[in-house]
Amino acid sequence: MIRDCCNFTPLLVLFLTLFGPSFQTTLAAMPASLYQDALSAAERKSSRINHVQQSESFNSNNSENAFTSSTSTLAIKNLYGRYYSIGDHWDVYAWQLNHSTFPLKRTPLDQNEVGEGGLFHYEVVQLKNGIFPQIIVKITQKEAIDSRISQLMITFTDQFVQTEKIYHFKGSDQGIPVIANGIRSRISPFELYPLDVPDIETAEQSVPKTLPQLPLQIRKAAELDGYKPDLSQSAWFEQDDFFGRPVHVLWQKGNPWPSYIRTQSGIAILKNRSAL
Repeated sequence: MIRDCCNFTPLLVLFLTLFGPSFQTTLAAMPASLYQDALSAAERKSSRINHVQQSESFNSNNSENAFTSSTSTLAIKNLYGRYYSIGDHWDVYAWQLNHSTFPLKRTPLDQNEVGEGGLFHYEVVQLKNGIFPQIIVKITQKEAIDSRISQLMITFTDQFVQTEKIYHFKGSDQGIPVIANGIRSRISPFELYPLDVPDIETAEQSVPKTLPQLPLQIRKAAELDGYKPDLSQSAWFEQDDFFGRPVHVLWQKGNPWPSYIRTQSGIAILKNRSAL
């Protein structure tokens, strides 16, 4: 049985309701200290969501502030410079990290923690307009990580909230949906790579002072690719996932995707756009 059920936050209760017994079992297996960290992370996330909602209410009544708010409906235009178009595409290098799921590690990574890497191609294939606009992106492998997968489809809102994630296997016409919000399934090794839309809507944003420290293997690949984000045109986001594990994002304005994403299980960098 999960400990301290009386101390659940509303956000935690929502997750338990949505994901049921398997999710409860995962929480129950966590050491007590990490379990408390997860509760604290849920509290912080709930607080940020409340702050976002208050900011959106304020901005809706103050048009002069609407453009500068990264949490407004103009979030995509603030970062990309325009709205997505069908056919927009970009490539992402991603690496798996070889360490435990549980430790809340925010220090630089050792070289031996970097696992297998791959190159993934993203393409905007559909736009849904209306009150709740959505972007549908197809992800394929340029360097095979899982030869069974033909493509991964992700759907997200204009505020970078991922709402759908569907795997398509070779030889099958029917896709297999998985949880869209970052809780990993075991359907494919893809799940260990930071390919999802990062949750920046409720992240803490700041101006970056230095580039993220990359392990040697990743740094060499980045140098060969000409990877060098312009910090003067970038925003830094810090977020916790549901288990209190850090998620870091560097996004250079004018690019369709973050220059850098680090989760507990992987690191991804945007391929040099001039090489596409």
